[in-house]
Amino acid sequence: MTTPAPPYKIRPMVSGDHDFLSQVHEESFREYIEKLWGWDADWQREHFKVQLEDPDREHYVIEVQGESAGYLRLREEIDTLFVDNIQIKAESQGLKIGTAIFQQLKQRAQAENIDLCLRVFTINSRAFAFYKKLGFVEEKRDETHTVMRWSHNSSKT
Repeated sequence: MTTPAPPYKIRPMVSGDHDFLSQVHEESFREYIEKLWGWDADWQREHFKVQLEDPDREHYVIEVQGESAGYLRLREEIDTLFVDNIQIKAESQGLKIGTAIFQQLKQRAQAENIDLCLRVFTINSRAFAFYKKLGFVEEKRDETHTVMRWSHNSSKT
């Protein structure tokens, strides 16, 4: 029997979330960014702040049992809902929260008759395997990123 994800909530980000989200960003991505380009803390902080202020994206905080546990950033394109970013704190990983969130995103995509798309660091084999298990297929790859797509016409949910 599969254990369900613990209760979680996705709420719109507010300006008071910025410090927490910056910490989650570093926790989630520093390992990969250091390997690819090196980690410049000042540049990362400023670049992430600019991303958080982008009005063309939907910014959400993932809460687990009332505590901030992660970040979700989405961007709508013509025929695609692009998952720009999903980050879940290490202690909240493995609880099936990410799987549950992607099930919600798939339902939204099916209702809107659009695909889901995302980019993952090519060197992040754990995330790549996770997305593949969810039915995403590799669309293209370069030295740093792999673009993956889940089709709303897919029978795999």
